[in-house]
Amino acid sequence: MFKNRGEKRGSILFLFSILIVFIYLSSLSASVDDNGNVINGTFDCYNTQNCDDQNDSTRDECINPGTVSSKCNHEEIKCFVDADCGKVGYGDINSCFLDNLFREYKMFSCVYPGTTDSFCKKKD
Repeated sequence: MFKNRGEKRGSILFLFSILIVFIYLSSLSASVDDNGNVINGTFDCYNTQNCDDQNDSTRDECINPGTVSSKCNHEEIKCFVDADCGKVGYGDINSCFLDNLFREYKMFSCVYPGTTDSFCKKKD
């Protein structure tokens, strides 16, 4: 197949060059619109891992991954446990009746903890 080592080395260099060109072309930022036209631009994310903001209080997601319309979305998680919702204890004086002071004891709960649907609710 190869007449000498030089020819073999040349073939290997040629294949290596093609590989480099392929990698370069693959790295170009381009996408196609609905009409099939090429759109040049940059990608915000290829997957959800690219969007990790190191904030445990957000759910990170890559929208339209690997396209020029990709973007990272960081949706807030309001609470993980009841303690995230406020201080438990007596509040300010709520009412007075016949020399008695009445104060409300406040307690809170985290509904749907650890999710983007979570919220704090005052317990009755």
